[in-house]
Amino acid sequence: DTKHGEIIKALTMADDGKKHTCNAVSTLRASVRQSYPEIDQLYSDAYIAAVLSVPNRTYEYARDQKIIGALEWRRSYAVDMLIAAFQYDDGAGGVFRLVDDTARIDNGNNPSDPSQSLVEVCLSGAFCFVGFDREGRGILHSQAALLNWWKTGVNDGIRYHILVIEHALRVMSEHKNNGERETIPESMVLYVDTSNLGLIPPPLGSLTGMATLLQRAYPDRIHRIHIGPVNIVLMKLYEFISPYLRPRSRDKISLMEDAPNEEQMGMAKNQTRQDQAREPRDNQNTTITADDEGTISGGTSYCPVPSAAAASSPVHKESK
Repeated sequence: DTKHGEIIKALTMADDGKKHTCNAVSTLRASVRQSYPEIDQLYSDAYIAAVLSVPNRTYEYARDQKIIGALEWRRSYAVDMLIAAFQYDDGAGGVFRLVDDTARIDNGNNPSDPSQSLVEVCLSGAFCFVGFDREGRGILHSQAALLNWWKTGVNDGIRYHILVIEHALRVMSEHKNNGERETIPESMVLYVDTSNLGLIPPPLGSLTGMATLLQRAYPDRIHRIHIGPVNIVLMKLYEFISPYLRPRSRDKISLMEDAPNEEQMGMAKNQTRQDQAREPRDNQNTTITADDEGTISGGTSYCPVPSAAAASSPVHKESK
């Protein structure tokens, strides 16, 4: 009948669309591989397909500005050297330590010889990967008050964020490869807690640098950004940075009156290996259950997440 025919037609069109996307992914990968062979290691077919599938985005723009642009940026920032210089401390969530404690500390111009300010901020726990939400997206949690951009410097502050994002992508890849979910989004949600943030704004370079990081270095990796509590200083900063953000990026930002909490994040407990059954260490805060203090249950962490009881949760203000 007519209804049955419409269903068959819709299924056929969907199948054709999948084939077209697969062909486009293969074509893009082949065209980029000769100059950037690392594309095969860094980007899955699903991620490339997501970049290609953004409405009103041409194939050429996706290839040249998004994929190639990100790979060029990655090389210019020597990301692989930066990652090799640090290791994630699985026993102290959110902390990165030098692989070689005797490594020479310089002014940070060479990623293989990190500056003292980078080493220190990597121990702060100001920016953390804290697990997955109920949709399977990675969760990044930032405690803005713990990162003094003026002391750390813009370059080292950006490098610190790179380390955390790269760690999150590795964990997400392992999570996917282990088949823990049939389909796992390859994007993340960023929650920025601006509680106790001083009245002195960060350097303007830190704002433009973070905009570049999220738009050029990691295109389409951030699904949403929730920021709160918002005050007049943050509103002024948002007004300053808005012109540097593409419309699609601006639409992802939600400005909240209150600090983000675990309930808003939709976090499931005990989702990542590094959040399970850790032994407390002398200089760590012992993590107790989310119901008590709002941190991920099981283990220790430098990156506590406020519970719903610790912060009033309604989102009153969102960007359009």
